[in-house]
Amino acid sequence: TILKKEPKNADAIHLLGACYPEKGDTEKAKKLTLKAIKLHSNVPNAYYTLGRIHMAMGAQADAHKAFSTAISQSADFSAPYHGLAQLCQAMGNIAEAIQHYKVYLKL
Repeated sequence: TILKKEPKNADAIHLLGACYPEKGDTEKAKKLTLKAIKLHSNVPNAYYTLGRIHMAMGAQADAHKAFSTAISQSADFSAPYHGLAQLCQAMGNIAEAIQHYKVYLKL
């Protein structure tokens, strides 16, 4: 596998981590995603994945921070706006959710 040849390949580690929530292992997903971010911190997609993981774990403040970091790294990346919208909606902050949905739909 690519990780045997390149054990510090942040993209491969991130993609592997992104698979674990579907298997119900959010802890493993979080661990791998954080490892990928540590290896290469300017990866908006990894922060988006981390936000999704935090949402699945019920860590709303951490999810908000991860989605916001993804947006600060790439303002035209639509997925974290969608994540923020869903998070805000779940938290009952409908006005903020609508703002994020609007940006998401524009991109």
